[in-house]
Amino acid sequence: MHSLSIDGDGYIDNPHAVNNPSLVGKKLWGAIVCRAGKKTQILSFLPRDDPGRKIEIRGILPGVYLEFGAVGEKKRSLYVVNEVTDKVISLRSVDVSTVPKVYDVESITPTKIHILEAQQTLIELQMDALRSGLADITREYAASQGISDRSAFLIK
Repeated sequence: MHSLSIDGDGYIDNPHAVNNPSLVGKKLWGAIVCRAGKKTQILSFLPRDDPGRKIEIRGILPGVYLEFGAVGEKKRSLYVVNEVTDKVISLRSVDVSTVPKVYDVESITPTKIHILEAQQTLIELQMDALRSGLADITREYAASQGISDRSAFLIK
C-alpha cells in the first residue's frame, strides 16, 4: 500500500518516479485505466505538471484504477485507489488481471474534464459490449429459426 500526500493544489508525487533515478529527465504520466484483454486501456490521462513528476488527482474516488509510467518506457505502475482524504491518497498495487474491463462510471465524481473523458470511454466500451452481445443473440435466434438473411430483423 502506498500512501501519498496531496498538496494544496490537489497533486501527488508520481508514484512511478518515487525511488527510480533512471526516470530523471523523462516525461512521466498518470491515467485512469480499465482492462482490454491482457492489457490495460487508458481511458483518460490525468493532468500533470510539465515533466509529470506531479499528477493531479482531484475528483478521484476509491475503486478507480490508475496507471503511471514514463514516455518510451514499457514498465508501468498499476494501482487501485483504496482511500482518499483531503491530505492523503492510498494506492494498492494490483495486477492487470484484477482490473475490470468496465466499472461503474457513476462512482467517479465528474468534476474535471479528464474524469468526464474516462466516463465517456467507459460508456462507449459498455455500448460496444452491448452491440456485440445483441448481434450474437440475433445470429443465434436467426439460426434457430432457419433464417439466413439478417435483413428479416430490420425494422422498416
